[in-house]
Amino acid sequence: SYEEMAPRLAYLLLHFTQHTYLVNSILSDAYAACTNLQSRTTVFNELMRSIDWGRISIFSFGGGPAADVVGVLMWLHRFGFQTKVQAAMADTCKQWEATTNSVFKMMQFESEDDNAKPTPQQKYTHNLWKRLDGGIKYFNSSLKSPTTLFKSGSKEMIAIGQADIITLPFALSSVADAPETSNALQ
Repeated sequence: SYEEMAPRLAYLLLHFTQHTYLVNSILSDAYAACTNLQSRTTVFNELMRSIDWGRISIFSFGGGPAADVVGVLMWLHRFGFQTKVQAAMADTCKQWEATTNSVFKMMQFESEDDNAKPTPQQKYTHNLWKRLDGGIKYFNSSLKSPTTLFKSGSKEMIAIGQADIITLPFALSSVADAPETSNALQ
């Protein structure tokens, strides 16, 4: 359970970077495949159209500390896209919101010393943070109770409907032993 600080910190230390690079790598491979096609008739077209418009939206089911959002930010930076990102998360653990806000605050690099120069890593993370438009909206929801998550007209459904990218890190493992698994997957 990530309700306690120790497991959340352990996840950040052990898996956050790996998860961000995995998302970055997957998007990079998909982008390379898309740009090598002459007709560009792929599912990636809609995402590329949103990138051309300068704004994309991400929704993450069970995204916890937003590593998938950082992975998307890294991918945009890698290919020089000047796109703003809106992000929303649905997670069962309410505490991830405060933890993630702390992570993104560190990415802003605000020094009390006017003479302090940011390191290359601080410049990089600050540039990633600048692309995030309005922080991350958190919803305390679960795929195990899809009736509340997918209620017509809910804030969650509106965010899902607007998403260009939907991620499900660890979501399937959380519904695997639930009796209503097929409903949750649908």
